[in-house]
Amino acid sequence: MSRTEHLTLAYENPKPAARPKRIAGLRQKVERAKRSGNTISLTDAKIAEWVASAKDGADRIEVFDSKVKGLVCRVGKRGPSFSVVFRFDGEKRRQGIDEVRVDKARTAAGVILGNVRDGIDPRPALLVAADPGEPGEAAPLHTLRAVAERYIADLEHPHKKAHAKSYVDGARQYFEKYICKLGDARLISTITDQEIRAMVRRVFDTHPVTSNRLLSTTKRLFTYAVGEGIIAENPAMKVKREADEKARERTLDGDEVVNIWRACERLAADGEDWARAVQLLGLTGCRREEICALSWSEIDLEGTKSQASAGPQDGRKRLAWGRGRGMQAAGSDGGPTITIPGSRMKNGRVHVVPLSLMAVQVLKACPTKVGYVFPSIRDAKKPITNYSQMKRELDAKIAEVREEYGFPPMAGWHFHDLRRTLATQLGELGISNAIIGRVLSHTEVGVTAKVYNRWSYLPEKRAALKLFAEAFEEILTEDTFGDDTPPAEA
Repeated sequence: MSRTEHLTLAYENPKPAARPKRIAGLRQKVERAKRSGNTISLTDAKIAEWVASAKDGADRIEVFDSKVKGLVCRVGKRGPSFSVVFRFDGEKRRQGIDEVRVDKARTAAGVILGNVRDGIDPRPALLVAADPGEPGEAAPLHTLRAVAERYIADLEHPHKKAHAKSYVDGARQYFEKYICKLGDARLISTITDQEIRAMVRRVFDTHPVTSNRLLSTTKRLFTYAVGEGIIAENPAMKVKREADEKARERTLDGDEVVNIWRACERLAADGEDWARAVQLLGLTGCRREEICALSWSEIDLEGTKSQASAGPQDGRKRLAWGRGRGMQAAGSDGGPTITIPGSRMKNGRVHVVPLSLMAVQVLKACPTKVGYVFPSIRDAKKPITNYSQMKRELDAKIAEVREEYGFPPMAGWHFHDLRRTLATQLGELGISNAIIGRVLSHTEVGVTAKVYNRWSYLPEKRAALKLFAEAFEEILTEDTFGDDTPPAEA
């Protein structure tokens, strides 16, 4: 018996208790189904009518959806049920879908049929979420994209552990660029460690270090899914890192730092304002993103703004137990500062950066005075982010000037080497590791530093950066790199 005949019998031979008007209306739908090849565009309203008729005595019916090929709705006294019919490995199969609404059933059917097209057996896929949400609402599918979006939203949750914006953006970028290629419409429970390993190895061939970061992000995503009860185990934990990373040890010597500074001066004179951001990196020890996304609202060149909001590292206000130094625990010592909010810091904590006279002069030379200090050329409402292009232009300028004066090419270096160089020089100047760590805004170790000691160390940080700036300025004064006369030959 064909499905059309089955539908016809169901409505042409109703039980005596069935209501004539309702059955007549449903008979018209059956006639339309005959004309359209036994398919109907399913709607929740139509299904509700069929359920009511079934309760009135009509036989069970089965209707295929005209919008999603293979989706079937079966209606009986107990209500509707959905399933999807397909062929896999030459075998005809039917798989149930635990949904009660047409739109969600179509989504589920699309996932199953997509897996079938990709050669993935959909039978182990779980179609019900761990927490179904509000009573009466269908549970969402645990597709890779849906879980990733929940994970990223969890990272941004205001009442959970704070994560820097760069951290969250990095997770989102790795998903969109790499992880989603595993099949963002697939159920996360169907993704295997072999697939993750292959993904990591493809990236390793061209970007070894990036492959490690990608694997770390993937592991955290699947760990989240395990914690939410979505999957039983983390397949990414079976995958090992491909790249053998070693901590960079590159520090710049005095001549190299001066070379970078002089090249930045020439670029800035040519209208390349981003070059001043590189100068600030060398004078503050901040990270690249922290300086390049700097806004004028975070800067206090006169030292007149209250830093009480920056306060101790958790942002809470502290009682002032007297005058003078005790009042400075809230983060204000009367000098110029940059206050970077926790949302832009790697450790999620507010970082107050004291500015030396050289740093203040660099900022005062910047042409913009509102919005971002170093705005994007394409969109002034966004900060500059084309770091690779900045580095290429700076390297070209350094090479140009060094060649002009007969200097050999400068060895390879990264922007982050400026941060390491400042820390090393502070150590040579006699600054303790504890203060260097505060200058760099490293996370404190130990319960005393994390919980009990709320002192901001702003005066100590200011003294350290002032000492470094004075030493560097002395080297600049003695340097002949920017002079018009080439160095004398030995």
